[in-house]
Amino acid sequence: MSRRLMQLGLLLTGIIIPAAGFSQPVPSPFPVPAPVAGAPFPESANAKTYATLPSAAATENICEQADGSIFVTLIDEKKLLKVATDGKVGEFASVPTAANMLGVGCGENEVALVVFNKTFRGAPNPSGQGNLPANFSDNDAHVMIYDLDGKLKADIPTEKGMGFNGFAYGGQGMYYAGDSGSGTIYRVDGATKKIEVWFRDAKYGPNAGNAIGINGVRVKNNWVYFAGASQNGIYKIQMGADGKAQGAPQIVEQGIRADDFDVGNDGSVYFPAGTILFRALPTGQVTVMADPIQGAPSAVVTRDGKWVVWPTRGGTAPQRLVRVPIP
Repeated sequence: MSRRLMQLGLLLTGIIIPAAGFSQPVPSPFPVPAPVAGAPFPESANAKTYATLPSAAATENICEQADGSIFVTLIDEKKLLKVATDGKVGEFASVPTAANMLGVGCGENEVALVVFNKTFRGAPNPSGQGNLPANFSDNDAHVMIYDLDGKLKADIPTEKGMGFNGFAYGGQGMYYAGDSGSGTIYRVDGATKKIEVWFRDAKYGPNAGNAIGINGVRVKNNWVYFAGASQNGIYKIQMGADGKAQGAPQIVEQGIRADDFDVGNDGSVYFPAGTILFRALPTGQVTVMADPIQGAPSAVVTRDGKWVVWPTRGGTAPQRLVRVPIP
C-alpha cells in the first residue's frame, strides 16, 4: 500500500479529521521529494535532520533545557538521551531495571522523567489474536529527577493507579503529569515530593474505543494543555493566580488524535499525527507544517521560538531528531 493511500486510510478512520467548527487542515506548500537510495524516509522538503540517535528503538518524549540541549526518552530501552546544541548525542541516564521510560520534563537546573516498573503494554490475548489493551492501572510509576550532571536527586514513587504518561515542567519546581489510566492531571512538587490532583474529569479517561485517557501535557502562559486521547483532541485549562485549575477545559483542536505536543509563545500547538506535523492556531484553524514526516510520538518548540523539533519513531534505521522552521 502506498504512503498516500495509508494517509487516506487514516483520514477515513477518523484519526486525523478535524471536527465540525474547525477548518480543514491546509495542505503543506512543500513538495514531497522522491525517495533517495539509502535515505530512511522521503520527508517534506522543509524537514531537516538535526541529529541522528544511536538507536533504532522507539522514542517517546522530548524537552529542551535552558542551554538549548534536548532530551529524548527511549521508551523500551529505558534510556534518556541528551542532544547538545552541536548535534552530538550522548546517554544522559538509564534505568535498566524499569519496564518503560515515558515522559520527560526540563526543569530549572534539572531534568525529570517518568519510569514504569510494570509495563503498560497489554499481555498477549488468550485468543491468540494480538494483545489485550494497554493497562495504566498498576505500573509502579516513579518520577526520577536528575541534576544537569546526570546525578539522581530524587526518586518519587506514585500510588497504585497513577499511570503517568505525558509530563511537563510548569515552573516553580512543579511538574504536571497526564494520567493515561484516567482523566486526571497530577501536579508533582519536585522539592517536597508531594503529588496532588490538579484536574480530574472522567470524560477524558479511557473509554470503550480507546484504552488511553490523558496523554501529552504542556504548560504555557498560565495554561495547562493536554491531549485527550479518548476524545480525539487537545484541550487547555487556565491556571489561576493560586496555581489551581480554573474553569472547564477549552478545545484547542478536536478530531485529530495527538500524542505528545508542544505550545509556541503565541499559543499555537504543534503536534505530529500519522505522517503529518500539524499546527493548531489559537483561532482554531488547523494547518499542516510538514507532510510527510516519518512519524513521531512527540514534539518540542525551541525556546527561541524558531523551530519545531521531533524524534522519529519506526523502521530499522537509527532514529533522528528532525526539525522545521516556524514561519
